[in-house]
Amino acid sequence: MAEQLIARHASGKWLGVFGVERVNVLALNLDLDMLAAPCAAS
Repeated sequence: MAEQLIARHASGKWLGVFGVERVNVLALNLDLDMLAAPCAAS
């Protein structure tokens, strides 16, 4: 499950060549928080 979330929030290299792949850590953490406590918001 965590690997799927990481893949969903990953962004590739610029133009497919330059740079390194990145992960949007904020969005990933928000999704992980929602998974950890799905009933807390109710």
